[in-house]
Amino acid sequence: MQRQAIGSRKQDFEENEKVEQIAGEERSIDPHQQELKQGMEEYPDLVDEIILMAPDALAGYKGFKFLQHHTFGKLLFRRATKSKWLIPAMLKALKRLKGIDESLYTIAYNEIDTPKKRADVFYTLNLIRFLQPDMDKVVALINQYQIKCCLIFGEDDLLFPLQPAMEVISLIDSVRVHHVPMGHWLVTKKLDEYLADAESVTSAAR
Repeated sequence: MQRQAIGSRKQDFEENEKVEQIAGEERSIDPHQQELKQGMEEYPDLVDEIILMAPDALAGYKGFKFLQHHTFGKLLFRRATKSKWLIPAMLKALKRLKGIDESLYTIAYNEIDTPKKRADVFYTLNLIRFLQPDMDKVVALINQYQIKCCLIFGEDDLLFPLQPAMEVISLIDSVRVHHVPMGHWLVTKKLDEYLADAESVTSAAR
């Protein structure tokens, strides 16, 4: 009877994982927030290890909070996503002020270069407000179930840097943090090589 219950829960977890992947690919909904909220809060005993790259859910981005919660920010964001010229102009201004770098500018611009993409960005950012994980609860569950964590940050990442996340990281019992010499975009061969070298050093030290 217990075996059937576990099997059922595992199937539910896998179905949730499929939904997360579809949402992340089709609607650009923040996958880290979904993973922590749905996976960790609901199925912590089925999680062996958490691996996150540029983890946004640990601290978030102040600019997003302004656009999501501040009255003027919400009005500005609504108007910008309906305009063909305003949001590109805002991105260029952020780049000039060094609020974002060239790679972030390219990523963001590719997300808003058509009316449909701008509409998707508007609804996605507003939907993310309801996907915020309870980090106190998540950290407590990570420690309770002794779940290993591997967090990877880019040294030049202006969107989700390491420092704002340190408050949460310091509360996790078993965590490895990699601060790699890269920017926000981490899905590269360079990261694979860095992690392979780090693993070799760790293995040699044992």
